[in-house]
Amino acid sequence: MLIAVSISAGLLIALSMLHALAAKYFSVCIVNGKRPVDREFQPRTTVFLSIRGCDPSLEKNLVGLLQQDYENYNVIAVVDHQSDKAWSITHHVKSEFDTEHRLRILELDEPLNSCSLKCSALVQAIDNLDDDVEVIVLVDADVVPHREWLLQATSPLADPYVGVVSGNQWFEPSNRHSGSLLRSLWNAGALVPTAALANPWAGTCAMRLEDVRRVGLIETWKESIVDDGPIRKAFEPLDKQIVFNPELIMVNRENCTVSYVDKYVPRMLRWSRMHEKTFVNTFIHMLLLVGSLLGTIGLTVACLISGIWWGVVIGLIALALNVVLNVSGYIIVRDSIRRIESRRDEIKHQHYLGHLS
Repeated sequence: MLIAVSISAGLLIALSMLHALAAKYFSVCIVNGKRPVDREFQPRTTVFLSIRGCDPSLEKNLVGLLQQDYENYNVIAVVDHQSDKAWSITHHVKSEFDTEHRLRILELDEPLNSCSLKCSALVQAIDNLDDDVEVIVLVDADVVPHREWLLQATSPLADPYVGVVSGNQWFEPSNRHSGSLLRSLWNAGALVPTAALANPWAGTCAMRLEDVRRVGLIETWKESIVDDGPIRKAFEPLDKQIVFNPELIMVNRENCTVSYVDKYVPRMLRWSRMHEKTFVNTFIHMLLLVGSLLGTIGLTVACLISGIWWGVVIGLIALALNVVLNVSGYIIVRDSIRRIESRRDEIKHQHYLGHLS
């Protein structure tokens, strides 16, 4: 039994060290790799926003989109129906803040039966594009964009070998309810491989319209339940880079319940299984992690009952190191997000992260 607990504890410690090292890699190699903003490169751009229901951040989202440091752009917001509460909020923001007449509000017209409502909204938005649009940018209603958000999303496309530019999300709930904390902890771990692999995220995703049409992404959306999942595979024939820009990591302060997380995480993993070749790595990692954790706990208890004290010591040390290393990884990733926010040159759009208690 001593050998068994040693093997299980060793695997648990190794995985914990891997998590901490991955977090450090994210902090040093990814977050420090700030991409410069090219203010001279401002192609005609349209931002797509699909809205269903009144998201808590919707008004801030719309105001932020209308106050970008970018000359040549407009926003198309597709709302499910006029009886949706979001319809009145969207029109209110347009009347109060749209001084440049950038925002167009459409009602979702005859949604397709072959895809999700969001993908139907994207297809409809593309059908309503102006002829001179060169770049499209997807955004979610829970994103509160800072003033350089659009510049940072489009600037990497100045390189003709870049096909897609994307960011990701950091969940920083305003309370400490268990559901909000669970989602934040899960996301902190998921953010690192997502950034390293540059998986597209529809919350902020910029592409050339010409490329979108060439790869047939519009036709793919007509048969898809998710918008960002098919992007990587669709762009493979172009042999262009998918770029993760750390400046596009957006802080989400919305709260949620445990029951919501119970649906949210499996849904994210389902999309990963359907659209990402690396899902098998996620699955193997999960098996090793859960197996080593439960195995170490069980074998430590068995050693305690049997009086094998060295086994108890080894098990407790492994469990303690597991907690310390994983908490350290979370802190490293969170401090990296704080560093990103500190680089943004405005205050009124940002919710700077405080020190972790």
